[in-house]
Amino acid sequence: MNYNNVMKNIFYIIPFLFLISCSGIKRNFWLNQFEVCCKIEKTLERDGQKLEFKDNFFEDDYLKLSAEFDIMEGIKLDITNKCGVNSYIYWDKAYYIDERGEKFNITISQLLFNEKSELSNISILPPFIDIKVNLIPQNYVYKEKNIWHNKTMLDFSFHPQEYLFKKTSLNFEYICGNITLRYLLSFGIVNKYSKD
Repeated sequence: MNYNNVMKNIFYIIPFLFLISCSGIKRNFWLNQFEVCCKIEKTLERDGQKLEFKDNFFEDDYLKLSAEFDIMEGIKLDITNKCGVNSYIYWDKAYYIDERGEKFNITISQLLFNEKSELSNISILPPFIDIKVNLIPQNYVYKEKNIWHNKTMLDFSFHPQEYLFKKTSLNFEYICGNITLRYLLSFGIVNKYSKD
């Protein structure tokens, strides 16, 4: 085998090996672009008053809350009711505001993918039990050829950098006994490689 044939074979083998190594990657390409481009900063307000997240959690006399903005799956909340009685969140009254300022009804994601679900669009939170909820705007889910699909929370198909310094938010009411608290959870999209 001469030198030219060896080089020609290597030229064909390298791309093949690259494809094999990438075939195990399960993460969405646009999600990877998002992670390289951006990070999310969370802010929280209760009845118009700014609150503070510490170690990714907010906690007061009423609830403990952790939140994640997942561009593939929606908004993931981890809520613990600290009221001492059942508390409630009626997601039909909640809404999501996207980075363009458009308002969308929101729902628990498993309701959309299970047409026969007996779940209601409400979270009943017993005292001191950790409840996980995955939320998605109703308009972001569609059915095609009997298969459910969901749009990403942000469309990174073209220019991910256009989302920098934009903000999205989730507005919901938390009912604890005879007290109703209004929360505004915001996600600011900022440069991952900031100077701080």
